[in-house]
Amino acid sequence: MGMGVRLVADPPQAGLAPLARPDPHNLPNNHISYMVQWFFFAATALVIYGLALRARLARKDDGR
Repeated sequence: MGMGVRLVADPPQAGLAPLARPDPHNLPNNHISYMVQWFFFAATALVIYGLALRARLARKDDGR
């Protein structure tokens, strides 16, 4: 079950405890992982493009 949008009353209604304010320091710091992932995707795309280009040039040289 996914997290949906929550409506939070501030200040809390009578008889309810207030929610803790979000702390940015609790967010995961995985920027380097995303950077490595996207550089890998880009390198893979370049390799595929290079292979496709080589195949196209080989067909062109064969006279097809």
